[in-house]
Amino acid sequence: MSTNPLQYTWSFFFNLPPNLNDPQESWEDQLVKVCDITTLEQFWGLQNSIPNVKDIKTEYMFFKENIQPKWEDPQNEKGGRFVIHLNDINIENFWNRLLFSILGNDKFLVDNELSGLINGFYISYKKKLFKAQVWIKDCTNTEKIHQLGEFLLQLLNKSNGSIEDEVNGKVVEVVKEVSSDELEERPYKIYFFSQDRKNPDCVNLSFKL
Repeated sequence: MSTNPLQYTWSFFFNLPPNLNDPQESWEDQLVKVCDITTLEQFWGLQNSIPNVKDIKTEYMFFKENIQPKWEDPQNEKGGRFVIHLNDINIENFWNRLLFSILGNDKFLVDNELSGLINGFYISYKKKLFKAQVWIKDCTNTEKIHQLGEFLLQLLNKSNGSIEDEVNGKVVEVVKEVSSDELEERPYKIYFFSQDRKNPDCVNLSFKL
């Protein structure tokens, strides 16, 4: 049977609940690598075997092969992260769009050489709040950071409708077209934070529709 290879091999991680009986337990002790994903078929198999993202009480993490989801990894330490708060977004729709865009080699990401910039991404649920992050390897490339930030805003923009709705031609609400009052009530904002704070060429940014 033929398969559809991904551009990169991705490793899937999640976090175990903390062991309250072990005060010495670290975050790394809770980290579990589940599998490596090299094809679209393997990705769909994983999607069908794990709890829906809107039901998680932990973290789902996808990082490129041989990159650990921690800042101490040499491939992360000179980079930065986009932080996206999802308290009033359709969580499932946004996460699916993020997954399919990054793992599926979205044309915009490929054409603008952004796929190679991304090291990993994840979603977490803490204190009744969903938060997504996208980690990149270089915090000095301001042009690429702006392009990726605008791309993530557009994913948020479309997350009130599903991918299936868009494919079938159904109307998807666009944030730029809602009233100013509505926009104030639910500001869609993305932050970028540089990890290499000692580098004067690195930037911290915010993106808002």
